[in-house]
Amino acid sequence: MYLPLSANTLGVELNRQHRWIDVLSYGRRNEAIHRQLNQRFGRAESDRFYLYSTFSKPDLLDRGEHMMLHSRLLNHAKISLCFEASDVPRFYQDSPLLYRWLESWLYGCTIVGKRPFGTGVAELMDWENSAVDFPRDGNAVEFLESLLADQDFLAHNSLRNHCECLMRHDWRYRLRDMLAIASLPVSARLEAEIQALQEKGDYLLEECRIPIYM
Repeated sequence: MYLPLSANTLGVELNRQHRWIDVLSYGRRNEAIHRQLNQRFGRAESDRFYLYSTFSKPDLLDRGEHMMLHSRLLNHAKISLCFEASDVPRFYQDSPLLYRWLESWLYGCTIVGKRPFGTGVAELMDWENSAVDFPRDGNAVEFLESLLADQDFLAHNSLRNHCECLMRHDWRYRLRDMLAIASLPVSARLEAEIQALQEKGDYLLEECRIPIYM
């Protein structure tokens, strides 16, 4: 049996106020698009903030501190750049759903880049605008500018992505699936936590249906 990656969503509160990072890029990236963005947004006079990695293979001083900082950056970003990974040797031309997608959804980023196409991935990200692909022949900077100018779209999509992660992509769902496969009972605590995730997701998802965001 295959169980996809997930995230620990319980207790994460979505930042719905000032998200001051316009575009966030970390780890593996598309170099051609990075050069375009850095040329436009990397200048001191730019009113956009493009945050990206400037190092390779870092050593962590404190893993917990790193994860806390990383989650706060995601929770203050409007757009997170994610690209499918079939060109990475270790994936042997497969295009899986990687953890960065889950992180970005959980913290309410709109994902822009190129969506993965591996077996079963489409069903894991089948809601509207779970990812927004860059146009093949368009200007990446102008495309991002058009998205950043639509604040209602970003607010709606931020909440929708967060809700979908709560309701579909928590590790508790995967653990429940593993127990079912092994014909083992599900604990009352696990059931209660899943119920709490569903109730929170349902409550927030109602706001996604308000016409002002559409």
